[in-house]
Amino acid sequence: MEFLSQNWFGLLVFIALAMGLYHLTKKEKEKDGITDYSKEDLGGRFNNLQNGDTWLMFEYNKITQQRKKQYILENYFQSMEVENEHGYLYCISELISSDYYDMVCDKNNNIKSKTGPYVAYKVIPKTEMKQPTINIDRSNGPVQVATGNSTAYQYVDNSSFSNKIHEYKDLMINNGILKEDIEVVVNHPDDNHIKQSFLSKYGLELAKITVNIAGTMVSLLSLLKS
Repeated sequence: MEFLSQNWFGLLVFIALAMGLYHLTKKEKEKDGITDYSKEDLGGRFNNLQNGDTWLMFEYNKITQQRKKQYILENYFQSMEVENEHGYLYCISELISSDYYDMVCDKNNNIKSKTGPYVAYKVIPKTEMKQPTINIDRSNGPVQVATGNSTAYQYVDNSSFSNKIHEYKDLMINNGILKEDIEVVVNHPDDNHIKQSFLSKYGLELAKITVNIAGTMVSLLSLLKS
């Protein structure tokens, strides 16, 4: 009782602040629930990194703006064109993170500042964006697949290859492989020419993607060719 009598004012201030924070958070959550984000400026900004990459970043409040986050994830996707403040067109290459924090550290790696979280996408100039090139021509004779690359790959079993492509579809899309080309492979599981064309075009990208198979990390390229 003596403690309460001596600190009653501080306790009242603490309770008032806690109640104020609770009501403010509740109000912001309600606002997030009714906001039409299709008509809102989402606050996306382009960030040029030291390694030469460009990211498009959307900041949101992790506690009160989960619906805003979901809207961004559902409406910004691979190959989508986006325009920066100077009118230059970029294409979304991949989703980097839906929970990214931008941190500035000193020379001892101590965090000096931290902002976020962000939904962060890697973007590339439209002129450098890959275009779907696995095309099927059945107008005359056997299937012809045009890729611009004549590299030959070993035969891959039809059914297992198609199943693996379907299983890792999202992973491949998030690593810069075009959805349109993936769908060509999935829709033609018995066409070995298309499979070899796909491996030829995306060999480097597939080699960089690793997956866990029974506790062993292997490249997706090796898995598809096994």
